This record gives sequence, C-alpha cells and structure tokens, in this order.
Amino acid sequence: MMGLKNEDIIIDIDGEEVWGIASIAKAIINKKPSSVVLIKALRECKLVEIDYQLLELELVKKVPLR
Repeated sequence: MMGLKNEDIIIDIDGEEVWGIASIAKAIINKKPSSVVLIKALRECKLVEIDYQLLELELVKKVPLR
C-alpha cells in the first residue's frame, strides 16, 4: 500500500488544484470523515496518485475564550 510521504508535494485533491495548506483545507473542508479522496502528488519528480481516507480530527482539550 502506498501512502503519502514527507517529501511528497501535493498538487491536486479530487480534481481541485492545490498549492498550499489553505487550498488543501478548502479542498477537503466539506468532505465527510471516512470519505476517500484522490490525491495527486509529485514524488521524486514523478506523478503519483493515492487514494486517501480522511479521518475526523478530535480536539484534545477545549480552551475557553476569555
């Protein structure tokens, strides 16, 4: 099974071009946890396609606003 590696450069998520963390967040914000997205990335100057299952982020501790 091939997954993302630290050196991968993500360029596309489900057909939406991405170029940084804000556009990656925008591409997945409305997706449900456990849904699978197709990620295209550059790895060692080659294009790789990875099916990636999204997980739900759980907050460890809620901090009250002051």
